[in-house]
Amino acid sequence: MKARRKQSGLSLLELIIAMSVIAIAMFAILSMIVHSMQTKETLRELQIAKEAVSTKMEEIKSHTMQLPPYLLPTGTIPDANSVYNFYTLTANASFPVSGITDSRLTTTDKTAVGTIKIDATNPYVYEVMVTVNWVGRKGPAVITRRSLIAQ
Repeated sequence: MKARRKQSGLSLLELIIAMSVIAIAMFAILSMIVHSMQTKETLRELQIAKEAVSTKMEEIKSHTMQLPPYLLPTGTIPDANSVYNFYTLTANASFPVSGITDSRLTTTDKTAVGTIKIDATNPYVYEVMVTVNWVGRKGPAVITRRSLIAQ
C-alpha cells in the first residue's frame, strides 16, 4: 500500500479569486492616481489665473490716475497712459493668460483670455475688475479681483 502524499499548491478557483482581488486593488490605485493628476492640473490652472489677475491689477495700478477726458479742464492734454485712457479708450481691455487653455475657443490658439472692466461712474474713484474666465479640465472656472483706484 502506497502512502498518499499531501497535495500542495493552488487550485484554479483560488488563483482566479486571488487575481480578481489584485485586479480590483490595482483599479482602485490607478483611479486614485488619475484623480490626483486631474486635481493637480486644476490647481495649477487656478494658480496661473490668480497670478495673471494679480499681475494685471498691479500693472493697472502702476498707470497714472487722471480724470476722464470729458472732465478735464479745457486746454489740458489727456495722458494716454492714464488708467481710464489706456484701458477703456484703447484695445487693452483684454489680455492673454498663457499657461491656461480654454476649450470653448474655436481658434487654433486656445490660450485663455482675461478681461478688464473699469467703472468710472465716480470719476475720482475707479472700480477696476480683472477677470479670467475659462473652461478647463474640470469645467468652467472664474477668477476675479476687484480694486478701487483713487485719484
